[in-house]
Amino acid sequence: MQYRANPHLLIWSRLEVGRELGVGSTGWGEALGVGVSVRSAHREEQVQCGAGFNVENCQVVNGVTRNRGKCHFIKNQNETKEVEEKKETLKPELSGTNGHATLQAEQVEEAPLTPPLEKEEERKKKKKEELELLCRDIGQALTSHSHVTLHRTLFTSISSCLDPVYVKEKCSRHAIQSALVLFLNASLRELDFGERKMFSEHEMCQVLADQLHNAVKLERLIIGRACYWRSQIFENLNVKLMQLPHLMVLKIQFICTPEMINGLSQNCPNLCELSVRGSEKLSDEACDEIAKCKGLNCLDISGTRITGKGCWKILDSVKNLSWLHHCAFNCNSDSLLFESRTELFNYVKEQLSTADEGQLLQVPHPEVTLRDVSFSLKNFWLFNPITYDLITTCLCPDLEHLRLDFIFQDLLEEPEVSVLSSLTKLKKLEVNFYDQCFYNLGKAMLEACGEYLTCLSLHLADDWFVVAPIHNVVASCCPNLVTLLFSGDYKARHTLEECDEQLDFGIPGPAHPHLLHLRVTGVVSDQRLRFLLSHAPALQTIHLDGELEWLHDATLAAALQINPLPDLEEIWFNVSTTVTLATVRLLLQQDNPLKCIGRLCHMGEATMGEYQELLAQVHQHNLNIKLIWVTDERIRKRVEVGFSSVVSFCRRFRLTTMSSSISDKDAAEASSSTGAGGGGGGSYIKSGFIDVTNRQGKESSSAFSKAFTNLKKSEFYEEPPPEAKATGEPKQKPLSKPASKNSIVVNPKQRGNPILKFIRNVPWEYGEIVPDYEMGASNCALFLSLRYHNLNPNYIHERLKQLGHQYELRVLLVLVDVKEPHHELKQLTKICFLAEMTLMLAWNQEEAGRIIEVYKIYENKPPDMIMEKQDSNPYSMLIDTLTSVRSINRTDAMTLLSTFGSLEKIVQATEEELSFCPGMGPQKASKLYKVLHQNFKK
Repeated sequence: MQYRANPHLLIWSRLEVGRELGVGSTGWGEALGVGVSVRSAHREEQVQCGAGFNVENCQVVNGVTRNRGKCHFIKNQNETKEVEEKKETLKPELSGTNGHATLQAEQVEEAPLTPPLEKEEERKKKKKEELELLCRDIGQALTSHSHVTLHRTLFTSISSCLDPVYVKEKCSRHAIQSALVLFLNASLRELDFGERKMFSEHEMCQVLADQLHNAVKLERLIIGRACYWRSQIFENLNVKLMQLPHLMVLKIQFICTPEMINGLSQNCPNLCELSVRGSEKLSDEACDEIAKCKGLNCLDISGTRITGKGCWKILDSVKNLSWLHHCAFNCNSDSLLFESRTELFNYVKEQLSTADEGQLLQVPHPEVTLRDVSFSLKNFWLFNPITYDLITTCLCPDLEHLRLDFIFQDLLEEPEVSVLSSLTKLKKLEVNFYDQCFYNLGKAMLEACGEYLTCLSLHLADDWFVVAPIHNVVASCCPNLVTLLFSGDYKARHTLEECDEQLDFGIPGPAHPHLLHLRVTGVVSDQRLRFLLSHAPALQTIHLDGELEWLHDATLAAALQINPLPDLEEIWFNVSTTVTLATVRLLLQQDNPLKCIGRLCHMGEATMGEYQELLAQVHQHNLNIKLIWVTDERIRKRVEVGFSSVVSFCRRFRLTTMSSSISDKDAAEASSSTGAGGGGGGSYIKSGFIDVTNRQGKESSSAFSKAFTNLKKSEFYEEPPPEAKATGEPKQKPLSKPASKNSIVVNPKQRGNPILKFIRNVPWEYGEIVPDYEMGASNCALFLSLRYHNLNPNYIHERLKQLGHQYELRVLLVLVDVKEPHHELKQLTKICFLAEMTLMLAWNQEEAGRIIEVYKIYENKPPDMIMEKQDSNPYSMLIDTLTSVRSINRTDAMTLLSTFGSLEKIVQATEEELSFCPGMGPQKASKLYKVLHQNFKK
């Protein structure tokens, strides 16, 4: 009798999950003491079945066993010996077929062991039921225990292993669904539909949602963006929530509807965190149900259509609410966005306007007085706040995190910020000046609340000359800072010396005795870094980003003499700098717990040879320091993947060099220490990434290195490219070198170019090439600034002569950094036509870096993939047209269209009518009106 393997058992055997229970690698059956092993759901397995086997040699009493030969039916135990004797007499007559023994036809007729045909179907049905029962018993044994931690570990491990199998092998999906659904029981505490790819697949998502009611003690349920196209599956989620009374965290993001949270307060009385972020179908009507959840302390309604009126209702009802996330730039809210702040703060204005001799009067809505209002909010976010808005913060005495965003071209008046002095519990302040830096406003804010702050983040988009005085204010007003972040500044109109003169070195120090974390993204000059280090003796981490070409070794050496940084653990140079590896050697000599020095590839004139020497020194002195060449996290993952592949190959081919010497400890060492010893072929990585970690004091004769000694002899090892042999003649540098498989090759003359810091998604390295950037074997780019082109017009002609016709695709990347570029661009267009080059324009440095990234990422893709996609939807085309006007965003465009109805009416509207549109204001209306009514031709 032949029987197809039950697909439910496929899951247990293929994954060898017995390793999780520490019982070897022969499958779930062996883990439970059952000798059942099903190899494939596609191959028919022959089973031996009966009512009385001996439990030996993989035979199961009242069960099943696999037999590679023909399957026979045995009636009782007494026949077992007779069968064995018959097999001995038939041995001369056996013939091998594909490694299996096959009986001759005559002998088969002599052994009447075949069951009666009329009972075959009945026995087949019986054995199928037994297999299904066995599968259920296995599932129950593994998933019905009360050990919550073990349940979570098994569920995480098994689902992680099954995820790629489910995606690639459709035939296995039914078995995997049947197996995973067993985990939805009383032991499950958390379920995230975005944790695995397969959880958001339609069939799996449907199965999990249907069985969700079985997880009666579920505490966290997360339905995120991954289920955006599965909203119909969760239409009746409120019915499922009736069976989840222990739920504490519920996240229904982007797909939540009012029906899904109907009865939420009754179904989930213990709910303390709710997120409906991005759910456009939720409006103020849903606030009635949310307001009934009295235990909420964290609520995220950003991206919904809930207005200020709804926010007020929730705040007034849920007294324990501490964290309310409501995005001020809600692009999905149409005109409701502008009602949000107005309605939320309208009550404060009414209170102030109706005050009589200091007595605050009660107004109809909301039905509380200002004296009685007090919320538990700990975070607040205001965009272009005016004085009335800031007074609203007085309603939140427990405020810990305040964010203030300013676009001054749209701000009608400068707010009075002295009210911030009443926020005695404020710990974190984020201030973003997106278009210019107002020194007086920044100074007033820090003087009001700076003494309370432990974390300060300042994004000041202006010239370093204007931003520098803010450093003096921070040093004078913020003595308790633990974290300080500066970003946004740049060098434009003034010289570096003029900017640095704004720093006041006379401020008594240290101004920040508790500062542990410092990040500077902007102009990092010698004097700026010296100023910061002189006031922060307890620094643990330093991240330097932005423009570092004005930073030198002598500055850091002098700063270390004043402040030796005894607690420093990490320092990162995230963009190109003139600081050399001499500074790294100096830091290694300091008496500090330094653990990481990053981005050595950006150091001035750094070479791989010097980097290897540093690694050798670290290894020699047994220092626990990571020297990062490019990045550590990405390479660590690559090394782990490579090591796992080697181990799998060794298991498959049973390499004796790996079978006995690789342990879990050595595996961990592989992910953090491979190649740190320097030298030899062992440090060469096929993937093209350069190893960045060290051995951390381990001797080269460890078990791990011994295990890999003979790996060079196997077929999986690839010799590194031989180095050029030294000769008596001077070595001539090649004119060009092909780009590596994964990296952009950069001409050393581009060192210090600010666009390099914006090449973030693709690794890059310096190489002796003719063009400025090489994005592939046949792709290159020349970089040209229009400002430099005006000073030296012959530069581009000389570069084109050198380049010749070496590449198929040649790009001239032009940075437009002058006000009137039309004449220059006309000349460059002619040059590109004659030289057969592609002209690409970038209007800022970030866009230039992104262009180079895209060329590399789509190196082997058809060109139409990077071409502009034209939207055929008329409404989207109108939105794009209106947003082309400076200061008009998508929300403004949507509001204009919803208010006036058509573009024709917008054009015909007066400037005053445009200003009455919610969110526009007189300045935006004036700019839009001028654009719509100016002549197309100058």
